Amino acid sequence: MHALDYVIRDSLFNITKAIIRLLPYITFPEYYQIILLHFFLTFIPRLLLLILFILDLFYFKKLELMYMYIWLGFIPLAITYVKYILTQTLEDYTLYLEPLYEAYVIPINEEQKKEWADMHHNDGTDYRSYAISIRDLRSDMLCTYEGYKYGGIPNLSVLEKDYPDELLYVDGHYDEIPGDIKEVAKGDFNELMPLILILDAFLTDYDITIKMGNGPTHYEIRFNIIRRYLLKDWNIGIYSVYLICWIYILVISLSTFTMPDLDLSNFQDNMDPFTNLIIDIDYY
Repeated sequence: MHALDYVIRDSLFNITKAIIRLLPYITFPEYYQIILLHFFLTFIPRLLLLILFILDLFYFKKLELMYMYIWLGFIPLAITYVKYILTQTLEDYTLYLEPLYEAYVIPINEEQKKEWADMHHNDGTDYRSYAISIRDLRSDMLCTYEGYKYGGIPNLSVLEKDYPDELLYVDGHYDEIPGDIKEVAKGDFNELMPLILILDAFLTDYDITIKMGNGPTHYEIRFNIIRRYLLKDWNIGIYSVYLICWIYILVISLSTFTMPDLDLSNFQDNMDPFTNLIIDIDYY
C-alpha cells in the first residue's frame, strides 16, 4: 500500500506543485461556510449511501440501489486523500531541505526591525546569526514572524558536493564563498521554501477551521454543533449502522450456508435470507 501511495504521489508531482502555487489565490469563504461545505462534501454522501443501503436491505430486499450510487462514497475519500497528499508533500519538502539548509528571518520595515530587536535583544542587523532549522522557520513564519522575509544558508555538505573546486579551504576553515555560488547552491531552498510556507499556512488554517473553530461568536453554538457532532461523532454513528446492517446480513445468511463435506442439514434450514421462505437445494 505504501508503494502504491508513493507511485500515485510521484505521478502527481507536477500537478501537486501547480495546485500549491494556486493556493494563495484561493479566497476562503466565511468560517461557517467552510464548515457547511466540509459537512456537505464529507458527511452527506456517507449518509445518503447509508440510507440507500437500508432501503436495499429492508425494503427492496436486494443489494442493488446502493451500488448504483457507490460513487458518492468517493467524494469524501477524494477530499481526504487530497489533504493527505498536501500534508505528505509538506513533510517531504521539509525533510528534504532540513539536512541541507538553515534559514533566518529578515524584517522588512522599521516596525518589524524594532519587534525583532526587542525579541532578540539585538540591534536587528545580524539576522544570519539567528539561523534556525527549516521546521522552526515554518512555525515562526506562521506565528511569530508573519509578514517577514526570509533567507537560506546552504550547509557545507551542499557546497562540498556541488562546488568542491570553488571552495577555498584556509587554516582549517572555508574562506568567504563567492555570492554567485551561494545563490546557485540555494536553488532548492528558493524553489521549495515558498511552497512549504504556502502549504503550512493553508493546512493549518484548514485544520483550525474544521477541528477547532475560529469563527465569530454568534456562529459558535450553531456551527460548533455541526463540527463536533455531525462531522465526527455522527460519522462514527454511520459506520456503526453499516456494521450492524452487515452483521444482520451475515446472521440471516447463515441459514442458507451449507458445507457439503459436513452434514449440517440437521442444524440449519435452507431459506431466502430476505423472506425466510424455505427453499429446496439439490446437492450433486
